[in-house]
Amino acid sequence: MIHKLTPFVFLACWLGLCSPSSAWEKSLTKAPAGPYKAKKKCKLNYQLTWDGKLNSGEYTIEFDRNTGKSKTVSVKSYGKSSGFVRRIFPYDFNAVSKYNGSTLKPISYHIWEKTKDETKTLDGHFKKDFVTLKEVSTDQGETTPETKKRLYRYPNMFDLFSSTLYIGSQPLNNGDHINLVVYPFNKPYLIRVKVLGRETHLGHPCVKLDLKMNKIRDDKSLKNYDKMKTTTMWITDNPDRIMVELRSKIFIGDVRATLKSSEWN
Repeated sequence: MIHKLTPFVFLACWLGLCSPSSAWEKSLTKAPAGPYKAKKKCKLNYQLTWDGKLNSGEYTIEFDRNTGKSKTVSVKSYGKSSGFVRRIFPYDFNAVSKYNGSTLKPISYHIWEKTKDETKTLDGHFKKDFVTLKEVSTDQGETTPETKKRLYRYPNMFDLFSSTLYIGSQPLNNGDHINLVVYPFNKPYLIRVKVLGRETHLGHPCVKLDLKMNKIRDDKSLKNYDKMKTTTMWITDNPDRIMVELRSKIFIGDVRATLKSSEWN
């Protein structure tokens, strides 16, 4: 269920074209973490809406302070559906992700989520060129959980949080492209980012990004993600590089995550 709720955890819905694996693998960005990898300790609160009008949920992300040195840094996030949407789709989640403060490469993540139908946990652990996953789900009313284990081998892989940190660390000059293999939850995706330019958005000087995504099949061929049509993200055009808004046009309409407040330490 988590992979269907990517807009609910603030990031990622992309659309791309299928291409031979040799071509897309050669296009992957291999540059090290950029000049904006250090991050202040902060708490960011987002409002989730349909078309910017119907409130559908709340999402919070907390970054530990990162000095840019090689050490383990944590990111915490949590959220839930709200209002009318919660009456038809009750949903709660929390997650913890750990990454290397110097390289911004992922180390591990733990995700817990609950819907009216099931409770699920995902635990991922990253090594140099592979990731292992343990997924445990329990249907509501049942006591015996179902466990799945997976292993994917891709070099230079990121998780959801480390990928956004890595992207934000780069200079992001107008017209730049960044291509990454991202393992946001339980399957790998090819993420393609294009810097569209600079503009003021919701009162903030921002970098405007276009985001596209393909599923990566077991044979390394790419599959269109037809449920998600276009995604645009605005991040602050300063060293903090925090997300101001994400807008995704998907099969059920326009889904948005908009920054409502921030707390800095």
